[in-house]
Amino acid sequence: RNYLIQELGKIPGIKAYPSQGNFVLFDASVLGKKSEEIKNDIIARGIFIRPMEGHGTRPGFMRVTVGVPEQNQKFIAIFTQYVEDVMNQKA
Repeated sequence: RNYLIQELGKIPGIKAYPSQGNFVLFDASVLGKKSEEIKNDIIARGIFIRPMEGHGTRPGFMRVTVGVPEQNQKFIAIFTQYVEDVMNQKA
């Protein structure tokens, strides 16, 4: 959990929130996409994250379940690249 929070916080524009549960809530609204769209984009890259927009948050809020270290590292690598790809498209 701490690894995910720390690493998500290193991605420009992404904010992760502390958690006591087995998931980490993060704000990816900087991407300018709805949560469902972000989920679908990340599923296409082989990772499942849960959109939180339908739970009273604004678009771009997501949560990821804490996995084993290898899963967490894979998620961070894929999500970091995804954010870079989206931001480069916007530029």
